[in-house]
Amino acid sequence: MPTRPMAPRASGAPARAASSTSTSTETSICWWVTSTKITATRVRRAFTWATGTVPSGRRTRSSDRCHSTRTASRFRSGCALRFNSSRPNPAAARSMPAPKRLDKYLADATSLSRSDINAAWDAGRIEVRPDLGDSSAATWEPWPDDYELWSLIFDDDVVLLDGEVVEPSPARHYFALHKPEGILTTTSDPHGRECLEPWLDELPDTVFPVGRLDRPTTGFLLMTDDGDLCFCLLRKRFGVEKEYHLTVEGPVADDDERLARLEAGIDIGDRKPPATALRAEVVESGAEQSLLSVVVDEGRHRMVRRMARRAEFRLQHLHRPRIGPVTMDRQDEPLEAGEYRRLSDAEVDAMWQACGGREAARKRRIAALGRQAQKWRDQDRPHPRLEAWLSDNG
Repeated sequence: MPTRPMAPRASGAPARAASSTSTSTETSICWWVTSTKITATRVRRAFTWATGTVPSGRRTRSSDRCHSTRTASRFRSGCALRFNSSRPNPAAARSMPAPKRLDKYLADATSLSRSDINAAWDAGRIEVRPDLGDSSAATWEPWPDDYELWSLIFDDDVVLLDGEVVEPSPARHYFALHKPEGILTTTSDPHGRECLEPWLDELPDTVFPVGRLDRPTTGFLLMTDDGDLCFCLLRKRFGVEKEYHLTVEGPVADDDERLARLEAGIDIGDRKPPATALRAEVVESGAEQSLLSVVVDEGRHRMVRRMARRAEFRLQHLHRPRIGPVTMDRQDEPLEAGEYRRLSDAEVDAMWQACGGREAARKRRIAALGRQAQKWRDQDRPHPRLEAWLSDNG
């Protein structure tokens, strides 16, 4: 596949103008609030439902303006969620290995950013209802009044956005992208600079880049919608290797003391412990320039580039060919700049094994849920559904 030219950036979606609120509507809502026992969340949702606006007392979010056309097309579907009177028809096959927060559920299942999800919530466009299977619509009851974006979603819950059922993502996607030089590792850019948007328009809506490569750096950028794998790859405690190839000026010997400095650890000026290379070795040495391989297991801001500068290498180019056991290139041919490919099941499994395995990740999630359940018990407000789930799965 040839390198694709950069597509021009589309203009951001302007925030929708709020409609005016009539005095009679405000009076009706005030009467309803004072005459019923109701929560602040319900008050805000009732106001939004009746007027199509967010209450003026709440701060306007900058996330109302979506710079990405992909996000904006999904975000601009209505200013308020008006609950359907009939029961929606969720797909029969639903799968969620563990309860998760409502905001994380929506982030995993849609292309909306967290800020867009917050804005949709403020506009009353999100609703959660229990899945009653084949029960009649007459027994359909909404969730309790006090649910929030951090509330837990279970297998028998149905999440709706603008009245449409949001199904959990049925399968994860994994792509290796060869990031070209000069591209920002962002999904959009308000200043019109070249970013990942042209590739994201071709890939499944839910994928996002794992970590960042700075603008001049090229190489392997993992694109996925697997948040659990992303969590493991970006944290040092999981020890996942990232290999970088450094093109530096002049010859470099195998016993060059600068390589030893990289492995011993170098202060890169970020007020953190010294950045350390697991391995630093010469791949090829020449009179004009040399190629080095540096392997690290963390990803601070411009870390490898700053390490090379502090070690007094004159860096000409930085490239990442590998993450964990998976290389960017195909076995039979290299992946050209701007091209991407889908990772095989074996490559995804290998990447998971480098993080400790899927079962280890599941155990960490269950342990975290157990700590949260204990915290709620200590506060004398236990979560019956979570307690039951932990009893069955813990």
